[in-house]
Amino acid sequence: MQLAALNEKLDRLRGVMDDLTPALLAVSGGLDSRLLAHLCWEWEHDVEAVFFRGVHVSPSDASWARAWLHDSGQPYHVLSFNPVSNPKVYANCRLRCYYCKTACFSKARYLANERSIPYLLDGSNVSDTEEYRPGRQALLELDVQSPFVLAGMTKDDIRAAARLTKLERPNQPSRPCLLTRLEYGIPPSEECLARLGLAEDALCRMGLRQFRLRVTRSGAALHIAREEAATWYAIRDWAMARLVEEGFEDVGVVFTTRLSGFFDRNKDK
Repeated sequence: MQLAALNEKLDRLRGVMDDLTPALLAVSGGLDSRLLAHLCWEWEHDVEAVFFRGVHVSPSDASWARAWLHDSGQPYHVLSFNPVSNPKVYANCRLRCYYCKTACFSKARYLANERSIPYLLDGSNVSDTEEYRPGRQALLELDVQSPFVLAGMTKDDIRAAARLTKLERPNQPSRPCLLTRLEYGIPPSEECLARLGLAEDALCRMGLRQFRLRVTRSGAALHIAREEAATWYAIRDWAMARLVEEGFEDVGVVFTTRLSGFFDRNKDK
């Protein structure tokens, strides 16, 4: 995008943040929340971060997120969170994300109140509002502010801003919560989520970037971005063996042009 347009949006974001501090920001370790934290700290806003540790995050992602927060030198908190201990989340209906966000951000709201921090923030952007995201309703109910949305910034804006501001891993692939890998109606056991996290971490180490390992009623399926086909064929035998080690046998492989929201697009199947 044009540099002038991007700088205009960043100026707008800075103005938004001027009115939303002191704040507690939920940082998942993904690009969006990391960029927001990075910019807030560059602008010397009074913002503390909070990371939710639990079975919904793979070991590699959790380790990397906590290392990044530690290396930032900024104040942050780690809250333990087990989403599957909540019966409504465990039921895994189409409102799962709503119940999960309600539970985890209620913990964050309690921490913010305990520390007399008036604002609670997340890294949602305008692109998120254009997809099925029931968790957005939970954020509204808990008065969680989304500065990127308020500033009109999309996912493309965020990637461009990450490159402009020299944020680490500006092309970081999206790896949403592991609960999204299970077809609606399949209970997300801790054991299954742990195996999913280990398997996806292993595939990442082999060089695969844009993919999801999903669990459906008919078995496991590995959905890979079409542009990663060559990488997949180069590691296929090794990768399949690793998947078997984690309990995923006879995995079907599907190349796709759109990775996100699979179960929402296929809810009637």
